[in-house]
Amino acid sequence: MAVKNLLTRSLVPRTLRGRLIAGLVAVLAIGCAAVGLVTYFAVERALYGELDNQLQTATQLALTCWDQTYRDQNSDNGQDGQQPQSGGNPGIMPAVFTCNGLTEGTFVARIYSGQLQSRLVNEDPPKLSAADTRDLRGITPSQSPPPGSSNDDIRAVPQYMSWAHETYLVTAILDPDHDGSIYITGLPLSDLNDFLSDVALVEAGVFGGALLGAGVLGTIWVRFSLRPLRRVAVTASQVADLPLESGEVSLPAGVPDTDPATETGQVGLAFNRMLGHVETALRRRAASESRLRRFAADASHELRTPLAAIRGYAELALRHPGDSPEPVTHALGRVLSESTRMSVLVDDLLLLARLDAGRPLSSEPVDMTRLAIDATSDAQVARPGHRWVLELPD
Repeated sequence: MAVKNLLTRSLVPRTLRGRLIAGLVAVLAIGCAAVGLVTYFAVERALYGELDNQLQTATQLALTCWDQTYRDQNSDNGQDGQQPQSGGNPGIMPAVFTCNGLTEGTFVARIYSGQLQSRLVNEDPPKLSAADTRDLRGITPSQSPPPGSSNDDIRAVPQYMSWAHETYLVTAILDPDHDGSIYITGLPLSDLNDFLSDVALVEAGVFGGALLGAGVLGTIWVRFSLRPLRRVAVTASQVADLPLESGEVSLPAGVPDTDPATETGQVGLAFNRMLGHVETALRRRAASESRLRRFAADASHELRTPLAAIRGYAELALRHPGDSPEPVTHALGRVLSESTRMSVLVDDLLLLARLDAGRPLSSEPVDMTRLAIDATSDAQVARPGHRWVLELPD
């Protein structure tokens, strides 16, 4: 399963552009293959039909020429008008067989009383092998059609000839005189096969060029058509790189291609609406954060003064308790403790508000002399019964 998934991922493009181009080329390839096969088989059928008609005609011509040649031999031997008896000698055919109407290289043969003689029209006699002779004798002959009738009943079969190293389309018919002779006629398939090979090569070249051109033009067209989607992707990447955690955020401009009549325009329009909603939400969030920050800062400033007053009065009351009962003194101590803790919280809240506002921490030289004097003065007021010694430089 893992290997299958790996092969699927490697063969199928992952991008939309790649899948569109691959689909276009695949559909065009299927169409070209279908047209090529239909054209090839149609041409093959037409050529075979034409060759079959030529062979039927050649069969009749060869039969006539065989009879004429045989009559000429009998006339030279003083046996004009007589047919050879069963088991007789059909005669020795001339080395070069000539027949008007038959193309050069047409194969003709005659089987009589088990003897087979073969010739090539206007060429040297073929040198049949034992396998060729056996195969030719094994062909089932057809009946010779009556004069003037159609030759469609003559069956043509392909026969490989080892001496020629090619295949012939041959017919075998019985002699119409019923003397037991079988006449064989054959035409080579080399020209037909060569023509079909040329057709296949031309189709492959034309369709291959068409597929290549379709791939190049399809790539250009798909890239042009998907430019709005690329703009959406670029804008989305810019938004993804923005810091959206806090503060005011300036979002990039939307996608310009927003034609609702196209799919890419619909995507761009929806993306622009989404950017508008996000920008509105971020603006409201920034405003809310700003109000909260100002409230925290203002509240901290406002609380520091009353808290300092509460602490001062509590310390003063505890320092001069007079005749106050013990519960009152304890309550004043609790007020001082809680006000002190609340002052720390207010100071921390003010510091957080300042830090959240982005204000940098300020640093400057501090006069330690003034700090020491203020600290000693505060300590003397808090503990007047103690003796304080302050040593300062001149």
